[in-house]
Amino acid sequence: MEKETVMRLCEALNEKKAKDIIALHVAEKTIVAEWFIIASGTVPVQTKTLSDELEEKAREMGLSLRRIEGYSEGRWIVQDYGDLLVHLFIPEE
Repeated sequence: MEKETVMRLCEALNEKKAKDIIALHVAEKTIVAEWFIIASGTVPVQTKTLSDELEEKAREMGLSLRRIEGYSEGRWIVQDYGDLLVHLFIPEE
């Protein structure tokens, strides 16, 4: 996955007021993914909004969501795009 793609997704999170956005290139450290994006929302409703926005932007960029976990609670949402894993947390998590 290209760094530019990851940065565009981080920008989308920033536009929706995500906090503490970090993109980590982890390809040399794990076989699970090439990139991690980690970000925080203030409350579960915001993490769900961040997740929705990211899913839409990723789809527009030709990425397909393979799996999502934690959406119903909204406290810690993980999106799996294959080479990219996105973690969206509320501060307590």
